[in-house]
Amino acid sequence: MVSKLVSVLSLAILGLVVSSAVFSSPVHALSAHVRCLQDQLNAAGYRDGPVDGQVEDTTRGALENFARDHGLQIRSELTSDNAVTWCRRLGLNDPALRAYWPSARRPVALSIAHDIPRDLAERVENRLEAEIRSISALLGLDLSATDDVIVVRNETWRESLPRMQALRGAGDSPFFAQAMERHCTGTNRLGGWTVSGLTIFCLRNDAVLGETFSERDLRHALRHEAVHLIQHQVSALRVRRINETPGWDPHELPIWMAEGTAVILEGRYPAQSAVSTADRRLLSTFDNRDWPDLRQLETRLGLKIDYDGVYLGGAVAVSYLIARHGGYRALGNLYERMGEGRLFDSAFAEAFGLSLVGFYDEFAALGRTGTDGLLSR
Repeated sequence: MVSKLVSVLSLAILGLVVSSAVFSSPVHALSAHVRCLQDQLNAAGYRDGPVDGQVEDTTRGALENFARDHGLQIRSELTSDNAVTWCRRLGLNDPALRAYWPSARRPVALSIAHDIPRDLAERVENRLEAEIRSISALLGLDLSATDDVIVVRNETWRESLPRMQALRGAGDSPFFAQAMERHCTGTNRLGGWTVSGLTIFCLRNDAVLGETFSERDLRHALRHEAVHLIQHQVSALRVRRINETPGWDPHELPIWMAEGTAVILEGRYPAQSAVSTADRRLLSTFDNRDWPDLRQLETRLGLKIDYDGVYLGGAVAVSYLIARHGGYRALGNLYERMGEGRLFDSAFAEAFGLSLVGFYDEFAALGRTGTDGLLSR
């Protein structure tokens, strides 16, 4: 990462403070992912060029040569979006290169708005790193990147908007403003959202730790977004606007799986060793309504079509996969295979040992038995 002094000055201008132990880059996270890859290619002798975070022909050529010599398949062209997976894949292939993984210093770079209570800031800082390590260990994954995390107030987030856009390389795109409006005006006292390399938490003005929300609420929120950071980092997921396209990109996780996994791993419901242990509250959502059709909940449009189906139906589906088809490590294997450029249905079949179509049919058949039937299996 670049100069700590520059980072602190940038944050101070925008009304943010950063822990003295944290390095936070004033250039966007995707550039940091490219620099990680360039560092390793230089160290391995495949490249002799500046570590500038720019994807260009020299870096692409060096990566092609490294991949050829080490038996790594390149299934899609190198971009700033998927550079994070190559940062990780090179270090997994040659452990000596892990010294260039930003995560070797710290898995998150945390920036806290000046009007966030100090006790909450300290708890976020102390817990978030531990939660990321805990979840990645559960999934059997080693993480390579340092992800940026910003905590802001609902009422003052606009002061920090330039910082958020810079970290994502978004310029003056309206995407961030629209996303902040959507996530920072809801009922959650601590809400969050994640794109590749960056999570933003929004704290409502009436949120007081220990009074209006608890340590448990804080942990759930942190773990939920930690899951998304891991999904993005290992799988190189893109986030598209809800209305960007009606079609599902098979390089992406279906939205039911992305959110369902986060619901399960956040810990609000019991960690599932078997579906029969699922919390009744989770399944009771579907006692008096139709069982969700996961085929209709693959794109982000699913959030408009059936919000509960995405989050809670997705959680039941993920719980079932964990219980019957390979456990938590299968989820980690799925992310890794997607990070290698495999399409979702192919990665799914390899990770869980059944086809995606077969799983959809199996899940639909479970729904026809009702939740009591699912609990009894």
